[in-house]
Amino acid sequence: MGRKNNQILIPNTKSLQSTFNIVYSKAFQLQNSLDVRVLLSDAKVFQTSWKLHQACEVLITDYPGYKERDFMEYVKQRFSNGLNIRIEHLANLNCDLSECIEETKQEEEEMLLTQKKVYEHTVMGGTFDRLHAGHKILLTEACLRTKCRLTIGVTCGPMIKNKVLKELIEPVNTRIEKLLEFLQDVDPCIEYNLQPITDPYGPSTVLPELQCIVTSEETKQGGEKVNDVRHSLGLSVLDQHVISIVPDIVQNETEEGKVSSSNTRKRLLGKLLRPPTHKPHLPVLPYVIGLTGGTASGKSRICQRLEKLGAAVINCDKLGHETYAQGQQAYKKIVEEFGAVVLNENGDINRQALGLIVFADRHKLQKLNNIVWPAIATLFKQKIIESAAGGHRVVVLDAAVLLEAGWTEVVHEIWVSIIPLEESIKRVMERDGLSKEAATQRLNSQLTNEERVAKANILFCSYWDYEITFMQVKRAWNDLQLRIDSYLHNSEHNECKL
Repeated sequence: MGRKNNQILIPNTKSLQSTFNIVYSKAFQLQNSLDVRVLLSDAKVFQTSWKLHQACEVLITDYPGYKERDFMEYVKQRFSNGLNIRIEHLANLNCDLSECIEETKQEEEEMLLTQKKVYEHTVMGGTFDRLHAGHKILLTEACLRTKCRLTIGVTCGPMIKNKVLKELIEPVNTRIEKLLEFLQDVDPCIEYNLQPITDPYGPSTVLPELQCIVTSEETKQGGEKVNDVRHSLGLSVLDQHVISIVPDIVQNETEEGKVSSSNTRKRLLGKLLRPPTHKPHLPVLPYVIGLTGGTASGKSRICQRLEKLGAAVINCDKLGHETYAQGQQAYKKIVEEFGAVVLNENGDINRQALGLIVFADRHKLQKLNNIVWPAIATLFKQKIIESAAGGHRVVVLDAAVLLEAGWTEVVHEIWVSIIPLEESIKRVMERDGLSKEAATQRLNSQLTNEERVAKANILFCSYWDYEITFMQVKRAWNDLQLRIDSYLHNSEHNECKL
């Protein structure tokens, strides 16, 4: 937001805070992925030119003559990369800001009397994953409280291990980069000191020159503990400014009632995390999905739902059973490698006995995999051909070892199902009758959730009620149909050009 009159600075008051709170909150309600930034130049030191990190598409202003040619020229000069900015007036927004922008002389005098205290050096902390309205309000308030330097600790490592869907939290360097970009756009006058932290305090209990700490209502107690530590170390106690939590009016039963990063991560489930890798050696149809995940991660129920939606499902575990059957080449190799100890009385392979051997020794597990995986691949490739002949547009390859076995080259997309490790251990113990130690050992022999998520095009989490998982599956299925239609259209278009 901005005004043409560059001689008057907007007072740093509660009215200004209310304005940017409403703007960020309303933008989130309309479209939570909308990138809105309230620029604080006219509340701090006027900037003759302002180079934004990204090209601005829409500028919202409270200047009455916003449609005048000279104001448009002013905008182009003010924002060095703003050649194609669309200009809108604040009053045209679908939100009531009248109390915040009235400028009668009496109100301006009252506002000047209530200007907020500003500090040379302010500190704050947080995870700051996927910046949302709550973050932006907190950060903007911190900027308004800061004259010279703002220090921010960005949590990582052990500080995020218990976060919901921690596998989707962006790397700390990425979060710091995006955070710095936002802050430098909002207020380029401040010096920013952003650093990763692996403990609750970070620089807040180390730097003697700090004067103020900014927290949310949720982290208020953390700010108080910072002051306790500073007092015990003989450092000055910080003024603490607490920002209200932004309510989230669209949350479902598994989500928090406030705008939060965990809600944002949950809303990524069932959506395309990264575009599929183009594989020209694969035909568009049948479109093959590789569904993978750790033991007890909910793949079976997801497959059941996908089958009801119209997909053909190939269960690689069942194909593995076929390779273990007496008379098969893999059967002979397994007995030769592991001996008669893995056989039942009737001569069949006892998979539980075999599992106890291989899950305790990675070297032996790899030997088993080298025998079984090629045999399974031969079977599922034939099944894919048969599914296509049966008229199936989508084929789902249910394969726990999709990534480890190198089968990604035969699928168009990788879909992953995860649950927290503690829940996996619990489910394996209940389902297979294993001790906690044995269940943990089995899960530790597999890829981690983070390793799988790094390869995922689509992610599911079956930690909550089945209906929540099914909502994720339906969202993914509907979007998949649109992608396939687009691929088919492009394929037909390219054929016509030929």
